[in-house]
Amino acid sequence: MARIAARALVPAGTFYQHFASKKQLLIVLMNAFMGRLAKLNLAPSGNGDSRDQMQKFLTAAFRSDSRHFGVVRAWREASFADPELARMEKRIGAWTQARVLHLLESMAQSRSGKRPQNLQAFARMMDRHFWMLLARGTEMSRADQDAEVRLLTDVIYRFMRHSAA
Repeated sequence: MARIAARALVPAGTFYQHFASKKQLLIVLMNAFMGRLAKLNLAPSGNGDSRDQMQKFLTAAFRSDSRHFGVVRAWREASFADPELARMEKRIGAWTQARVLHLLESMAQSRSGKRPQNLQAFARMMDRHFWMLLARGTEMSRADQDAEVRLLTDVIYRFMRHSAA
């Protein structure tokens, strides 16, 4: 807590005037992050089959979340040890998986109208990978992040093209 207060340029006592614990701070920060995710437009624009469009969307999403990488990592670690946070993590995971599924369904609809086989399992896998990338974001260079986004784009693009065929 002393390091957090020092980075915020406030005395540690001031921190405790606003937050009762590190857990409360983490919940506040995660709620702010989830608010940003809720505002992220997941509707495909134009041709849902465009690899370039998909890569631009994913790049923008990860870049806009870069300041939250540390929060995601701390949240993931804390949710393993705290039952209340673990329950919250489960609800967050269900919500984000539903959003990823909706995005993939929208892409499939705009592309061919056909729903790819195993789309729900693919959405769950992609959601988990997105969270893993966010948690590892503080360790990754911009070049490594861009390489991951290119790979994700290729995986999604190929899945969407070939599983509905």
